Amino acid sequence: MSAVAEKRLTQEEYLKLEEKSSERYEYIDGVLRRMASGTKEHNTLVQNFILKLALVARAKACGLYTESVKVKLPLGSKKHYYYPDAVLTCFTNDGDRRTVENPCLVVEVLSDSTANIDRVEKLEAYQRIVSIQQYVLVDQSRRKVEVYSRHKDKWIYEMLEGGEFEVACLETSMTIDEVYAGSSF
Repeated sequence: MSAVAEKRLTQEEYLKLEEKSSERYEYIDGVLRRMASGTKEHNTLVQNFILKLALVARAKACGLYTESVKVKLPLGSKKHYYYPDAVLTCFTNDGDRRTVENPCLVVEVLSDSTANIDRVEKLEAYQRIVSIQQYVLVDQSRRKVEVYSRHKDKWIYEMLEGGEFEVACLETSMTIDEVYAGSSF
């Protein structure tokens, strides 16, 4: 991902640009960050989440979306829009047709260019959203899943190379084997 070095855009200007653009940009308080293209490995890992969780999400009247739906983060006077690799919301009519405002699960597949942003900037921003129960980071260079889960007033961190983790808002679980099925790991 790279920052687009132009004038700062208002939220409204950004949303108009997004309507017409064939590229995706994250919006960080007026600054645009161009989204990098993915890899086959990245795509496989995202698909594994969708394949595992889609039917459960539908049965619970939740929406599960991939890279083309963004999350709106109102952080005080600052506005951010991120494009997670997968996002789940169980709020009816959450956001508009391209945006989720009340996610309960956010999944990011890490790459060399995004890992630091995902682990620091996005982690801090997502933890401020009351509806988020989990933030999951999937490493595509080795078999490792990091799960940040909200428990009352604190966040619990788990690093998993095997076993399974609970997908809290769907009341189901996912194994590390399911995350990495069909990948090089």
